[in-house]
Order: sequence, then structure tokens, then C-alpha cells
Amino acid sequence: MKDVISAGFLIGIGLFYFIYSWEYEGGALDNPGPGFFPRIIGLIFIFSNSLQLLLSFRKRTEKNRLSTLLQDLQVRRILLAGMMVGVVITYLIVLNTVGFLMASPFFVFSLAWVMGGRNWMANLVLGAVSSGIIYWLFWTIMRVPIPAGFLGGR
Repeated sequence: MKDVISAGFLIGIGLFYFIYSWEYEGGALDNPGPGFFPRIIGLIFIFSNSLQLLLSFRKRTEKNRLSTLLQDLQVRRILLAGMMVGVVITYLIVLNTVGFLMASPFFVFSLAWVMGGRNWMANLVLGAVSSGIIYWLFWTIMRVPIPAGFLGGR
């Protein structure tokens, strides 16, 4: 059942990523724009996780699917999923205000904590390092605009 829930969640992320990528010019295969690769990544997310979802349903019988669903829908798991959605929504709300470099380390830290990583120092390092690498890759190397927030308008 975990594969069904995770595939559904990742399909949602792929859809969001694909839809959001249309705010940037796509370009063409020989001259890709800033929205070209995000569209491809979104489609890959959607396709691969849809395939995973179909395969996981195919393995179960109808009776087994229903009983497994009822067993897996526990309050703790629903609360965990709700907390993850809350962290993502909060991140999306504050991203343009405080900027990528301020919001992303806390976002990664919070997601790691919600997912069970209880070593706060490791979570802080993971948040800072991953945010720095993503910033360097997208802004410095590819020149993709990243929300700067109150640190400065880019």
C-alpha cells in the first residue's frame, strides 16, 4: 500500500512541476528554453509513477486491495501526510517573500524531520548543503531565475 500512496504523491508533484513549467518558455529540442527540461522531468515523474501505480494495483486482488487500504489508513499516516503537505504549502507561501536561500534550508530540514530524521544537526547540514547546491546549479550555472525575496530582486 505504501507504493500506491507514494506513487500518487509523486504523480501530484509531477503534475505540479509540469504545470508550473509552462510559466517559462519551452523552446525546442535544438534550442531548449528554461521550461524545456522541467516539462520533461514532470512528464517522466507522471509516467513512471503512473506505471508504478498500475503495477501495484495489478498485483492485488480486489478483496486484498480493500482490506489493505483499510489497514493502512491509520491516523498516524494521515497525520504524517498532512504534515508533509503543510510543510510544502508553507514553503510555497513564504518562498517569494523570504527567498530561496532563506526558505529552502528550513524546507528540507522540516521534510527530513517529518519523514523521521531526528538528528537535527544532520537535517540542518542537509538543508544548507542541498539548498546551496541547487542555488549554485540553477542560478550560477544555468541562469534560471530563483526567488531572492527581501535579499534582493533578481
